[in-house]
Amino acid sequence: MAIWRSESERQPPRSTFKPATVELKSPLHAIARAKKRLDPRGVLCYALAPAMAHGKLKMPMRHKLAASDILSWEAYAQSRAEHRRRHAERKRDRRIEVGPYVTFYFENADTMWFQVQEMMHIEKGGAEQLEGELAAYNPLIPQGGELVATFMIEIDDPLRRARVLAGLGGIEKTSFFQIGEEKIKGAPETDQDRTSAEGKASSVQFVHFAFTPAQIEVFKKPNAQVILGLSHPAYSHMAVLGEATRAALAGDFD
Repeated sequence: MAIWRSESERQPPRSTFKPATVELKSPLHAIARAKKRLDPRGVLCYALAPAMAHGKLKMPMRHKLAASDILSWEAYAQSRAEHRRRHAERKRDRRIEVGPYVTFYFENADTMWFQVQEMMHIEKGGAEQLEGELAAYNPLIPQGGELVATFMIEIDDPLRRARVLAGLGGIEKTSFFQIGEEKIKGAPETDQDRTSAEGKASSVQFVHFAFTPAQIEVFKKPNAQVILGLSHPAYSHMAVLGEATRAALAGDFD
């Protein structure tokens, strides 16, 4: 099993979002397509969150987003550049490469707030769309005793990607954290099958890692060695979390 070092300095993180002309190719839209059907609707007006006005996102740790947390289209548009900058900074220590093809993106209320805002900004679906966005992305917010990740199998060449995915069926059931002798297995989301009947894996997967209180205490210790891995027969790789990443993810626990 190969072990990869996962320091954020090892490779600059890829931009989460590209210019508007190619946004459909971004990880953000890949996640959206995996979580729900993209279906633009008519523009409606929805609630402005006063505490977030003028680009000032001040969100305490929380486990669920409400409609009142979401800025109106106009307010978000005015501060979008600043939110995208902050999101890129936040994601830097929440992105972990495991092996040559798989990247884990660990989610929390902040990353899901950004996801919802971006989808609302792009699709302009208003209140009706907002209800669906919250239903799709609230389950990816960790609930205090867990870590939640989107992991993506990223291969640019479509023919090669199809061949690799055809051999990775069930990979969503093989993710794990290793802390000392303790192994925390990832549980895939059950909203839909992520491996087809033919055994082909989806390129976007969603997993939850539930920790015991004792495991959380060890995870939170400065410089604790934490390993993230996949144990699929055709893709067996591990990555050692850098200290900045460990500290960032430790902040997701209550």
